[in-house]
Amino acid sequence: AAIAAIASAAAVAAAFESGAIDMCHIAPLIGVDGVAGAWDVPGPAVGETGRPGLVPQPPRSRRFSLGSDVGGNNGRSVSWMGWDFFATVRPSTGLAAMDLRFKGKR
Repeated sequence: AAIAAIASAAAVAAAFESGAIDMCHIAPLIGVDGVAGAWDVPGPAVGETGRPGLVPQPPRSRRFSLGSDVGGNNGRSVSWMGWDFFATVRPSTGLAAMDLRFKGKR
């Protein structure tokens, strides 16, 4: 059937009320919780796939080190996974990281 242009929302409402608009009926999606229109898609719940999940492994050693800078500020020099920086905490600025380097480069 040809689609006719409808001039206004009132004309759409009148056409709907008179039955002039063909309706498309679609069965609602029933989610895993049995509710129509649920966001979940049918399938196994997370962790119930029959496959083993990842097992967290603790690091074999610490991934950071704390040291002192040239001025003797113990524990403020931080090395972490390729990053090196100097950290300080001040009441006026809060936590600050300075002289940031990644693998030795600024």
